[in-house]
Amino acid sequence: MKNRYFGDLYDYIKYSLIRQLADSGGSRAVICWMLTEDGVGKDGQRTNYLREPGRWSSFEPDVFDFLRHQLLDRGTRNIRAIERSNLLDNCRFFSTILTDDGSQRDRYFDQFIGFARGAQFVFFDPDNGVEVKSVKYGRKNSSKYLYWNEIERALRANHTLLIYQHLPPKPRRPLIRHVTGRLLKASQIGIVHTIRTRRVAFFLVPRRGSVAQLRNRLTGAERKWKGILTVSEHRINESEPD
Repeated sequence: MKNRYFGDLYDYIKYSLIRQLADSGGSRAVICWMLTEDGVGKDGQRTNYLREPGRWSSFEPDVFDFLRHQLLDRGTRNIRAIERSNLLDNCRFFSTILTDDGSQRDRYFDQFIGFARGAQFVFFDPDNGVEVKSVKYGRKNSSKYLYWNEIERALRANHTLLIYQHLPPKPRRPLIRHVTGRLLKASQIGIVHTIRTRRVAFFLVPRRGSVAQLRNRLTGAERKWKGILTVSEHRINESEPD
């Protein structure tokens, strides 16, 4: 996550999903922003939806109005705004900057695991998504990815995981199939849900005891975002995820 992404279309969808999936009944949820420096680039410019309330506000009215005010009225592009709001009221936020340095990253995740202790739901928000072979741990641009050893560590801590994944312009199904397959093997219960849009996906790995509840909430999210989100459930005994 970069602050310059705050409030773009997929940020809007992300906050809606967290509100739908993270239990507001007293259990704790944690957001690991995996926040990186803004740097240069044109990413995060999909904000024109905020000028079309007739089309977009009904999906999640409170979140839409909040983001519209922050971006169009105040010119704010910073995750602190959502942290200080009451829109994710059962969430705690791990906001430390993540760098490419491997030693810093080791400390970062040690601290995060302690910070998230006792939380049922964890959302990881890497710039790009799950690790790729071409970017090794601790090397340039590694801060843009979530690595498999970190995913496995979070699953061993008994969290439900929601993971952001940017979809490249090349064929996307092989990427989704590969990540889903690895997550199925890492999951304690062998169930993974994929939540897809045109340009991004989310992977949901339920913890024990949460499957039925999350399945119902995903059905609600897909109904709410009809035509925008596509939800699929995969099991370890499937020959190949869709």
